[in-house]
Amino acid sequence: MKQVPAISLAYEAAKFDTMKRRPCNAQIDKLVNDNGFTDFHVLWSNRYDASFSWFLHLFCDYGAENGLWPKYLFDLLKRWDSKAINDLLDSFGHGLMNIENN
Repeated sequence: MKQVPAISLAYEAAKFDTMKRRPCNAQIDKLVNDNGFTDFHVLWSNRYDASFSWFLHLFCDYGAENGLWPKYLFDLLKRWDSKAINDLLDSFGHGLMNIENN
């Protein structure tokens, strides 16, 4: 959150005549200009893109190479914690072992 004030002030021009200017009109003057909205949109879209790329890399690349397909991971924790299931298999058919349940 430290970036938001710095980004919103990045496009603001310097005001050397602050004491000579009239007060702002609350009905006409905008608190946030179009550049602020643009920066906010870019910030959140970059954050979403980074999270989505992390998810794809971690679960689709690394997990798929090791037998954990994304559709298999959604229900895995419930089966992993179950005391009744001792022969849990991954997507390739290899056995997964939970030492705590044995």
